[in-house]
Amino acid sequence: MRWDVATPRWGANPGRAEKLYSIFPNLAEMRGRLAAHMSGGEQQMLTVARTLMGNPSLILLDEPSEGLSPKSSEQVAQA
Repeated sequence: MRWDVATPRWGANPGRAEKLYSIFPNLAEMRGRLAAHMSGGEQQMLTVARTLMGNPSLILLDEPSEGLSPKSSEQVAQA
């Protein structure tokens, strides 16, 4: 199964996908790629982006920058 930020989930707001792709532009470049074929850092970004799709009021993250490049860590922090 292909995982994409825009894959519909319960409670997801479809209009948020483009906003998340603007926050995580490297995920936009990987649309349609299997999550299993992503690096650990890319999978971490995908996890954060998919979580944000539901527009949660609070997210608890344990070491959200682990495995991410400095640039990607900055993107996660801004998100």
